[in-house]
Amino acid sequence: MKISTTELSNRISVYNIFSDGKSGMEEISMKDLYDSINIDTIDDDDIQDYGKLHLRDLKRLDYSINPSEDTAISVRKHVVIFSIDNTRAIITANRLVFIVPDGADSIIGEIGKDIDDWAELDSSFEYNAYERLLTATKYLDKNQLELLEKKSDDILKQIKRTNIMSVKTQDDIKNLKNEISSILKHFGHIVDVLNDVYEDDEKQAFMNLTLLKNNYILFKNVDDKPELHEGISNLIEVFLIDYNNYVSRAENLEIKIKGEEDLMMIKLDTVRNQLMIINTVISIIACTVGFSSYVASIFGMNLDNTKYLQPVPGVFNGVVISTMIFMPLVTIISVFCLTKLKYISGNIR
Repeated sequence: MKISTTELSNRISVYNIFSDGKSGMEEISMKDLYDSINIDTIDDDDIQDYGKLHLRDLKRLDYSINPSEDTAISVRKHVVIFSIDNTRAIITANRLVFIVPDGADSIIGEIGKDIDDWAELDSSFEYNAYERLLTATKYLDKNQLELLEKKSDDILKQIKRTNIMSVKTQDDIKNLKNEISSILKHFGHIVDVLNDVYEDDEKQAFMNLTLLKNNYILFKNVDDKPELHEGISNLIEVFLIDYNNYVSRAENLEIKIKGEEDLMMIKLDTVRNQLMIINTVISIIACTVGFSSYVASIFGMNLDNTKYLQPVPGVFNGVVISTMIFMPLVTIISVFCLTKLKYISGNIR
């Protein structure tokens, strides 16, 4: 991958935390950052070579060049590259370099929290850096998941209050499902990366940067030295459990939304079925009324124009009563027959 001179001179904002407890913001070019990090590395061919840090590794962390970096925890010789969305950093044995994204006040606060206490902890500097970066990542993801859960509860309450979804509610559900799908994909990538590190003892061992820098002879054969990777393994396991829990919560959220959506569709189908039944009954009534109107049109309203029927006593009353009986009788018989034939449901409530 060829890197242009312009890209090398691009200045990026970084937040530095050093092993002596100092910290601060600075703007630095990728080339200068690369040179300053390589000062702390050791090039020894006797230990397993995970590869040196390259300029292209830094280019991948630059938001202006690569705004959507793939989730990864990459191990280089004496350097670990941490990249999960807006948590991008480079860790050495005595320095944490956090690449600052736009609007990163909250995450910088999380990463820099309690750094004065790091020196008092029994764990190494890089262990504290890994824990802080993963904690900051989890902090952002937890907030995003809780926001989705709140939005989901609000939408579900709207759905339960009505039998018909408005266009706005349908749009809200569609957007929410897209957001849940996106965060599930994000969580899945993080789980895959953490699993990759958790299942690779060699990678975990070479993440012990302080020990690697001070006593790299220990790393000539890491297979017989479980103590080199146990600490990192335990740390990764804790966050792996948390993220598996987040995946389960997001999946349950997706299931709840789909279940309520399916229930709403059943309600709509029921309403449509009831309307079809009512429409069928009204059509039958209209037909019977139309037939009765036909009878009235033949004989005339008072039967005055029919000389053969006029002398017969009670003809007018007979025709009126028979047509009044005919209309509901035909309607009832028609609905009964359609119900028996299962063309319509017998319950229209």
